[in-house]
Amino acid sequence: MRLFFVTKQYSVRRDFIADRYFRLWHFPAELARRGHQVLGFASAYRAGNAAGATERFPGGGELAWEAARLRPAWPFDWLGALRRQRSRARVAGVQAVVASSDALQLACGRRLARALGVPLFVDFYDNYESYGASRAPGARRAIATAARAAAGTLFVSEPLRQHLVARYGLRAPTITLENGVDPHAFAAGTREDARRELGLPPDARIVGTAGALDASRGIDALYGAFLQLARERDDVFLALAGDARVAPPAHPRVRHLGTLGQARMPLFWRALDVAAICLRDDAFGRYCYPQKLPEIAAVGTPMVFPRIGVFAEPDAGRLGVVAPTADPAGFAAAIRQQLAAPMPPRRRPQSWAELGARLEAFLADTLALSRTAPVARG
Repeated sequence: MRLFFVTKQYSVRRDFIADRYFRLWHFPAELARRGHQVLGFASAYRAGNAAGATERFPGGGELAWEAARLRPAWPFDWLGALRRQRSRARVAGVQAVVASSDALQLACGRRLARALGVPLFVDFYDNYESYGASRAPGARRAIATAARAAAGTLFVSEPLRQHLVARYGLRAPTITLENGVDPHAFAAGTREDARRELGLPPDARIVGTAGALDASRGIDALYGAFLQLARERDDVFLALAGDARVAPPAHPRVRHLGTLGQARMPLFWRALDVAAICLRDDAFGRYCYPQKLPEIAAVGTPMVFPRIGVFAEPDAGRLGVVAPTADPAGFAAAIRQQLAAPMPPRRRPQSWAELGARLEAFLADTLALSRTAPVARG
C-alpha cells in the first residue's frame, strides 16, 4: 500500500517526530516496516521545531515525514501546504489518506483525499470535539463531515467508537485500536535502580503520575489524596513528571521531576509503588485511552484510576484498583488498598507491532471494499 498521513506535529505535548512517540509515529512506522510506502505531513502550530524524518526498512518499506509551521488562523499557509502535499502524493501514487489530531487536520485530509480521488481514513485517538479549539466556528462540523466521508475509521477506545458511530451516523467499517507500547523500551529493570537513577528515596512508598498535571485531567484529586495519606503516614511520597499547570502541594515529600524524555518514562513508572491515572467525567475523560495506561502495565506497577470511560468497563479490575469516587477521598481509598495489598495489572498491553498488524489488515480489507464504492464522500 502507498499511504499518506496528515496530522499535527505536537500531540500529548510532545513532538512525535523528534521523540518517535505515540501512535502518530508508530502506526505509520509499523506499516512501513511491513513493506508499505508511507508519506506523512505534520503541521506545527508553534514557532520552530517543524522538522521531518525519513526511515527505510529492510523489507523495502519507507516512512517519509515532512513538517512545516502552519498558523491556524492563516488560510494561505494551509492552502499552500495542501498544494505541495497534493503534488507530493500524486508523484508517489498514494492510494489512501489517513487523517487525525483535530478539526483542521481532518478537514485537510478530506480535501487531500478528494483532490487525489482516493479513500479517506480518520483516526480518532481522542474525542476531538472535547478540544478547546473545537469551539471555533465550523470546527465540529468539519470533524463530523470528515468522519462521514471516511471509507474507514479508527478509534482509540471502544466507548469512543460507540459514541461517535451513533453521533455521526457512521456506516463505513470501523476498528478500535488502543494505544500500545514498545516492549523493548520497557524491558525489565528493578525499582531500586529506577529510584537511584531518578534520585527518589529508596525506602519510601511512592505514589505518582506523569503527563498533563492540570485541572482538565483532575490532578487536584491526586494532590488532595496525597495530602490525606501524608497526614496518616510519614513514608508516603508523591512523584510527578510533566508540565505542572496546577502547582503541586507545597509539601517536603513531593518530588516534581519536570518533563522527562520518553526514554526515561519506563524508569519513572517502575520507580513507583502506585501509579495514578487522573481523569474527569467529561467529554474527554469518558472516551480517552491514556497513553500512560499501557506504559504502566508494561512495567507491572500497581495502578489506581476513577471509574470513568475505559475504566468503567467490566474488566477494568484486571488493570488495577478503581477509585470509588474521582475525588481526593476516592483516590486515597484506592491508593491505601494498593499499598496494603499490591495488585499489579493482570492484562498485557498490546505492542505497537501487534496493533500495526491489525491496522494493516483493516486498511487492506477496507481499500479492497472501496474499489467498488465512491470515495471521500461528503
